[in-house]
Amino acid sequence: MIKGIEPVPYNELDAIEHELKFVIDQDCDQKAILDFAFSPYGKIQKFRTSSVEDIYLDTSDYCLAKHGAFFRLREGWKKNKITINFKFPGEQRDGVFARREVRSRFKPGPIDINRALDVSCEASLAAISFFKTYAPTGSDPQEVSCRLRVTTRRVLYALFGGDDEWEECGIIFFDTSTYHRSTSPQEKREDFELEFEISSDLISRRTLDLLDEINNRLLSFGLLPSRKNKYARGLELFGVDVSSKSST
Repeated sequence: MIKGIEPVPYNELDAIEHELKFVIDQDCDQKAILDFAFSPYGKIQKFRTSSVEDIYLDTSDYCLAKHGAFFRLREGWKKNKITINFKFPGEQRDGVFARREVRSRFKPGPIDINRALDVSCEASLAAISFFKTYAPTGSDPQEVSCRLRVTTRRVLYALFGGDDEWEECGIIFFDTSTYHRSTSPQEKREDFELEFEISSDLISRRTLDLLDEINNRLLSFGLLPSRKNKYARGLELFGVDVSSKSST
């Protein structure tokens, strides 16, 4: 256990994440998008803005990125918690993403981020297992280090619908992300994205159909699906080629 990191009673093993990801313009009309794509399915309520800090770790040859996976430390999403995520390669259809993830949360403390795999939790164990399977022969998973830092400013809306008009169906995010490469921290890149996520405990045939319907409405609105996760997109913005494998 890394000094200063105190576990809290929370783990999610093999949760299936279902979400939409679309590229947006910096000055997009959020209300027009919400009215066209989401309001036919329920009530929309803006409930907060937030900022999250993400650190993505990988090998020097970007083993995870090349195989469509990522290992991330996140601070700011849950108050007074650090979340460690390992997300497996997934499937994509238009803007719809689905993949397994393993998530663990901790009370914050001083972290040597380049030793995050030493944290005794399910997310780190999943990352180590993946590295052992896919990393080149002779490479050491413990050589993993920070490859990308991302600060994301988020505007969040809740979508309520179903039999109970105040049953939460999912969360809509308008994200502005600033990327910094560890090798050149003064350089930065920005991009903008719309996400709609259904939490794993709400997954049903109805909510998956809803995801498909909203996907089709966003396409007809003229938005383009994202083709990569934030980690892969950030590397691409800096000219790092990880296209040898799936990048969803």
